[in-house]
Amino acid sequence: MSGLLRQPTLTGMARFGTARMAVRRSRAAHTILRDSMKTDSQLQHEVVGELEYDPTVHTAEIGVLVKDAVVTLKGSANSFPEKRAAERAALRVMGIKGVANRIDVPGKSFW
Repeated sequence: MSGLLRQPTLTGMARFGTARMAVRRSRAAHTILRDSMKTDSQLQHEVVGELEYDPTVHTAEIGVLVKDAVVTLKGSANSFPEKRAAERAALRVMGIKGVANRIDVPGKSFW
């Protein structure tokens, strides 16, 4: 028996193939992530576009500032749902790391 060659098993081949595919996928994902890095001005433009697209947000009263892929929303909104809708719109933009929502709702408070 010691002179016989052991035939590769299907599970061993499948594991090897799966590992190769995983390496290919991770390289492709890294390439996509590297190529899709956006500047702060590009992100700002896309966030403004998202805010304009959302019918529940009045964009004339909201300013957008982006620094290191973190969005700061400033201004005023008519209601808390509008304030939250603006935050959700900013988060829909791919590449945004976070949102600081500094939008005021005049005349209304949590308490």
